[in-house]
Parts: sequence; C-alpha cells; structure tokens
Amino acid sequence: MKIYSLSKIAIVLSVLLIFILLGALWRVSAVPQTSLIVQDEQFFEVKPGANMTSVLRELAEKEVIEPSFWQSVWIKSNPKLANIQQGWYQLSIGMTLLNFVQKLHVGHVVEHKITLVEGFTVWQWLEQMAATGDIIIDVSYDHDAFEYQFTPLSKHHQMTIREGYFAPDTYAYAHQAKASDILFAAYAKQRQQLKALMSEFTLPKFIHNEHELLTLASIVEKETGTAKERPIIAGVFLSRLAKNMRLQTDPTIIYGIGPSFNGDITYADLRAKTPYNTYRINGLTPTPIANPSLASIKAVLAPEQTDALYFVARGDGTHEFSKTLAAHNKAVKKYQLTKP
Repeated sequence: MKIYSLSKIAIVLSVLLIFILLGALWRVSAVPQTSLIVQDEQFFEVKPGANMTSVLRELAEKEVIEPSFWQSVWIKSNPKLANIQQGWYQLSIGMTLLNFVQKLHVGHVVEHKITLVEGFTVWQWLEQMAATGDIIIDVSYDHDAFEYQFTPLSKHHQMTIREGYFAPDTYAYAHQAKASDILFAAYAKQRQQLKALMSEFTLPKFIHNEHELLTLASIVEKETGTAKERPIIAGVFLSRLAKNMRLQTDPTIIYGIGPSFNGDITYADLRAKTPYNTYRINGLTPTPIANPSLASIKAVLAPEQTDALYFVARGDGTHEFSKTLAAHNKAVKKYQLTKP
C-alpha cells in the first residue's frame, strides 16, 4: 500500500514537472514573437559595451517591451544572438523582439543619405544638415576669418578648414552622425577627384596651384546657369586674368557679405574694398566662394578658347557673351536695364 502511494505521487510529480516544462518552453518560445510597443517610427541606440541584458533592461525602461524573466532565458538559450553591434537602430510598428535582436546581431544600423548641393557653401550645407534633425552640428563658421572651426565634439577639433575643398555629392551617414565626419568624407572625395584630374590635365596659364583652381571653379559654378556654358565662362575669366582685368563678378561680393546677405547687392557693396569684391580687387579671391562641382573644375582645366571678355545673364539661365565693352553695355541694356 505504501509503495503504491509513493509510485502514485511520483507519477503526479512527473506529470506536473512535464506541464511546468511545457509551460516554460511555451513561454520561452513566445518571447521572440512579442511585438514591440511602438506607436510610430523611433530610434534606439546600442551604446559601446552594451550587451543583450542591458539592451532588454533599457527597452523595458523605455516601455518598448514588458519586462519578463523569460526574455533572459530565451537569450541564454540562443547564445549566438547575444553578440550585438553598437549603433542606432530603427524601431518600427509591428516589429517583433526577434526582428529587433536579429538587426542588432547583424549590425543593421540606421543609415541616412544627404545630398550636398553643388555650388553651396559649407554654411549652407550645415543648414541642410541641421534641418535633418539627425546630424550633430559640430562645425561653426567664422565669418571674420572666412573659415570653419570644429567644436570639441569633433575628433578633428584642432583643425580649421576653408571653403571649396569638399566634393558635392550624396553621402550616406549613420543616425546622429557628426557634421564633421560627413564633411571629411566630402573632403576625401575632393582630394581623390583632384588627384585623378591632375594626372589627366595640366593647370591653365595664370592658375598656379590647386587652391586657385578650386577658387576659379567655384566662381564658374556660381555664374553658370546652363551646364554647357561652364567651359566658355571659364574661358572668359581666364582671358580676363591674362589681361590683368578684374573679374567683376557678383557672387564674390555675395560670399564676402556672408550668411547675412539679404538678396540685394547695394552700391555700397560694389564700392566696398573687401577681399572678396572682385570689382575692387585684382585677380582671384583669397579662397573659393563655394564648393564647385566636378564639371566646373573640369571647365577650368579644359576651358573653351574665346575672344569674349564679358557676359550678361539673359534671364533664362543662359548668357550673352561679348568681345568688347560697347557690345557688353548694349547687351546689359537689352537684358538687364529694360526688364518690365
């Protein structure tokens, strides 16, 4: 009778244990299919040194998941998923915990893209970057010195940079990237482009180095409304340099005024003798006035041979080119002074 009772108890305990194990297995197997509590798209940072335990704890603190003992059991039973990579990750509506953990395991971090527009200044690019809301601005512009400085946030904070040395293009960047890192990618691309160009072309007469090449290319960029006119505009400016004529180009004045320019060049602006007023100074400006496109750099290296020394905008993006001042004045009267 006693033996029978012990056997019966053992059977009951065994069955109970099986049910407990099945329940545990069910709870563990349900963990990866748990939906994250996300109302809209949001981002989550896995910091350096974080592990899955700390990530789960932070997700619970942010109320993205309900804290559960079984989550830790699931991770421990899948050790390969414990290897995660730092960075920013996107949390989406309908995403499961398994989806999220798999992203962390393969390092599927958030990647954005930004197009640094041809002919823009770095300060205009910084405005573009700030508008995204996902780039840390660690660069400031010193208008008095016409140069850019990196804040202590940047690993390049001991450096200063000048306009024109960055290649306009579309760049990929991580969420919460620093502006300086994007700029240095553009700087590296510009160096690569210049190296390739200088192996193919020689500098034109009166352009003595890469700095002057970028400076004139930036002026060509700002004066060009139609791409096909770049080589002839470059040819006009090179001809003026050859004849010791002032470049007399409005975009240089605008750059000298800086971010405060309101859209109107005044008579006082034209008369002011500043380093960037090519109506008052001889030769090129001290620095580029924008970040030129590859096409504008090539236009300076391979300009169109022309007798024209003047040009005026027709108002449709193209220009009227003239060989003499008299012809130019006539074109100015036609296209600029007789506007309705």
